Amino acid sequence: MSLTSFERKVLALFLDHEGRAASTLREQVEATEEVSRKMTGVGFQTEIDPPKHVVTADGLDAVLGGITGRHPNDPDPLLFNLFIREGKLTLLEGLALSNVWPADEEMIVLDYPAYGRQQNQARLGG
Repeated sequence: MSLTSFERKVLALFLDHEGRAASTLREQVEATEEVSRKMTGVGFQTEIDPPKHVVTADGLDAVLGGITGRHPNDPDPLLFNLFIREGKLTLLEGLALSNVWPADEEMIVLDYPAYGRQQNQARLGG
């Protein structure tokens, strides 16, 4: 299966940074054709395995966070994490604090506050 439009939207927000690492990781997203997705009921875990020919982000190991989401039918926020191992995207994770992941993801409004953005920029080396 391929990345959903919602997953691409979250990844684009996580990687909306300056610098070589963010640029390299965006290229990995574009090159990725197959993913494995597990819906947990309280969220999702999408394993990302970029093709072997893609350039890596210089052995970068990081967990990016700080992006939240709101759904109009849920008062509690949604949280997102992006895992990077040995310079490659490995896992995108979404979690509902209300313990129920919304079925209609297109209604989720994402937010990337300045504090989370700054932390992730530092983790990406920029």
